[in-house]
Amino acid sequence: MTPEIPNDARRKRQGLIKNIQKKIEAVIGQFWVSGYNMYANRLVEERHEFDSEDKDGQLYKVGIQFKFEIDLNDIYAQSDKYFSVKQFFEIMIKNTNRELNMIEIGRNSKFYEMTPDQRC
Repeated sequence: MTPEIPNDARRKRQGLIKNIQKKIEAVIGQFWVSGYNMYANRLVEERHEFDSEDKDGQLYKVGIQFKFEIDLNDIYAQSDKYFSVKQFFEIMIKNTNRELNMIEIGRNSKFYEMTPDQRC
């Protein structure tokens, strides 16, 4: 992203991506983001750039470029891509819990609780 965003500005980065989510989905399909990593189910070989604006009106260029492909079987092989596959599974589980309207408990969000209207 240009201009450069500090490493600790996670919410800003997420907001910029959210602003251009539809444009990104038109190019790479459904995608998931964690930090600087983006996972998608469609391979796009060329680099794409999108313009996004933050809440203060600052314009940013967001670049998306294919780096490498992961195979979910790499989780068993303990290969050099092991941590990427592990991170992908963690993202999927966290997103699924959010879609189920589960509430994160704790700073590391390891436990989830159903919202009051979903309790039995």
